[in-house]
Amino acid sequence: MKGAVLRSSLIALLLALGSGPDAGAALFGSRKPQLDFPLDCTLGKDCWITRYMDRGLGSTVSDHACRRRSEDGHNGTDIAVSSFTRLRAGVGVLAVADATVERVRDAMPDRKVTADERDDIAGRECGNGLVLDLGRDWQVQYCHLREGSLRVKPGDKVKAGDFLGEMGVSGLTEYPHLHITVRHMGVIVDPFGGGAMENGCDRRGPKPQLWRQPITEPSIVLLPPTFSAKPHTRASLWEPTAAELGTDAPALILNGRAFHARVGDTWDIRLIDPKGGVVMENRTKIEQDRQLQWRYAGVRRPPNGWMPGLWRGEVMVTRDGYPPSRSSITIVIQDRPMASLSAPQPAPPAD
Repeated sequence: MKGAVLRSSLIALLLALGSGPDAGAALFGSRKPQLDFPLDCTLGKDCWITRYMDRGLGSTVSDHACRRRSEDGHNGTDIAVSSFTRLRAGVGVLAVADATVERVRDAMPDRKVTADERDDIAGRECGNGLVLDLGRDWQVQYCHLREGSLRVKPGDKVKAGDFLGEMGVSGLTEYPHLHITVRHMGVIVDPFGGGAMENGCDRRGPKPQLWRQPITEPSIVLLPPTFSAKPHTRASLWEPTAAELGTDAPALILNGRAFHARVGDTWDIRLIDPKGGVVMENRTKIEQDRQLQWRYAGVRRPPNGWMPGLWRGEVMVTRDGYPPSRSSITIVIQDRPMASLSAPQPAPPAD
């Protein structure tokens, strides 16, 4: 009964303040916290925001700026790294503010979970994680941490920037990322613009963020490309890139990945040999909006094998009205067969 009264009071307060994108500002006022970045990485260099909160009304999917950079019902912000190789190197999860640790879970294995396996972890989709109490009825929830990495327990006091644990792939996740959700009085709040989740999006330019250092939002998130001897599938997109190949590799494939792709985007993929010659150029146009888009292009092994040396791959995504997004990678082709090379460490198992 007490919970029902509290919810009724909260609903009445929201109705009294009105709805729409600015209702959150009236509710939270000057009590909004300032949040530090929650990961020990450099945004845009070795980590990227891949999903924003869904602020769309009804069945419409939309982020705070009325763009399709979310998925239906997504209640937080996802920050990803480019591969399981980067994940294994350790990605520290940090306190966003001075706070008290409210809850912790650290007993779920790190494994890739697809949408078809949701029932296996029902009620535990967050995986390993914690909730920080920032005071004044503000909480921040962290999800998908690495099993055994948490260094805090309920009741601990932490300072902004303190180490809490490491990013993992526990819970409902297909790729390495941290999910955070901000709440005030139980209402989910978007750190980009500060409005409540249910208040819809706003096209009227940038809004004040909850981040202490405002975050620049690129139109396209182009992740570092990868080299492989065969094309990637969705299941292998986050596998480690090949650091080297042998002269007998069956093919040389350059894989590009981007979040927030839109109809009309143009992808250009180029492969350059050790002498600077362009071996392959491929251009495609995106025909469907997708949260995660990947493209690959490559060439089969020449009759006499690959030229040993340093090869370069370049990926560029162009969208009308925006500067091109570019990324590149190099790979060494050794003057010896594939069988003599060490294989990259595989990703966490799916089972």
